[in-house]
Amino acid sequence: MLEIYKPENLIILIILNPLKTNRKSRARIIGKLKNGVKFISANTGVMSWAFRDFGIKRIYESEKKNLKGKEFISFGGKYIHAPIAAKISAGYPLEKIAANKFPMERIKYLNIKNGTVVHIDNFGVIKFVGKVDALRKKRHVKIYKKGKLIAQAQYTKSMKDLKKGTLCVYKGSSLTNILEIGIVRELNTYKKLGIKIGDILELA
Repeated sequence: MLEIYKPENLIILIILNPLKTNRKSRARIIGKLKNGVKFISANTGVMSWAFRDFGIKRIYESEKKNLKGKEFISFGGKYIHAPIAAKISAGYPLEKIAANKFPMERIKYLNIKNGTVVHIDNFGVIKFVGKVDALRKKRHVKIYKKGKLIAQAQYTKSMKDLKKGTLCVYKGSSLTNILEIGIVRELNTYKKLGIKIGDILELA
C-alpha cells in the first residue's frame, strides 16, 4: 500500500493491540511518514517496517483516555481510533488532534529474528525473514527447525522454471529481505513441512 497509493491520499488505520494494558510503552500514536502517508495506530510495533523503510516525519500521542484501564471503553478502535482517522481524512491538522508530541525513543519496534516465518499466503507458501545473498552460490539448501533437518530444497531465481513438485527456496515478491519456500505448482507447502507462523527456520 505504501508503494502503490499516492502518499497524500493514503491514511493507514491499524487496530491491533494484543499487548498488556499496563505496559510502559502503551500509547495511541498518530503521525506522518517522510513520504507523506499519515497513520493512526497503537505503539505496538505493528508499524515497524513502515517506520524503518520510509522514516517518520512527525509523530504524536493522540489520546490518553483509558490507557491504564481505569475508565471503561468497550472498543477503543471504534470509539477512539476511527474518529481520529475521520478527522484526519477531513483535513484536521495532526497537531490539533494530538495530545502531545511522542518521543522517538519510546517508539516500539519489533525485533524479528532472521529466519522467522512471518506469513503463509493463500497458496500455502511460507514467507520468512532472510537474505538471498547467502544462498546465491548454493544449489541445494537444507532447512532446519529447532535444530532438526525437516527438508532439503533447491534454491532458484524462478520457481516457475522447476518441475512440478520441486521444493524450492527463492526471493519472494514481498518486502525486502523476505524469502519464500514453496512446492512448485502445489498448495499447502506449510502443512507438508509442518511449519507455522512464528517458527524460526535455519538454512544451510
